Amino acid sequence: MRAKNPNMSCLPGGRVSNGSKPGFTSRYISTTKDVGVLEEWNEGRAVRIDLDEFGGRVIDASTQAACAAGGIRGATANRLAENSEEVLLEGFVPSGAVRWLGKV
Repeated sequence: MRAKNPNMSCLPGGRVSNGSKPGFTSRYISTTKDVGVLEEWNEGRAVRIDLDEFGGRVIDASTQAACAAGGIRGATANRLAENSEEVLLEGFVPSGAVRWLGKV
């Protein structure tokens, strides 16, 4: 599993604010901690990613404090990230770190 544009220069807040816009690409993969968000946005696919096996950069943006620690600035990006309990992954996710959960 990889980001749509792994070499793009993009800040984490840009991914949070623009990630659902048609044609937007970035070096991040958006994930969530919230199953309700997963059911709303995932188009029927669900996986679990073992972050110990992942080995790339993980940016937890699920709370205001986490957004600040992850360098996510701006009221809109903070609100979107917190509401979605978003966690950004930067880098390639090896197949051994991905477990298929099925359709939700």
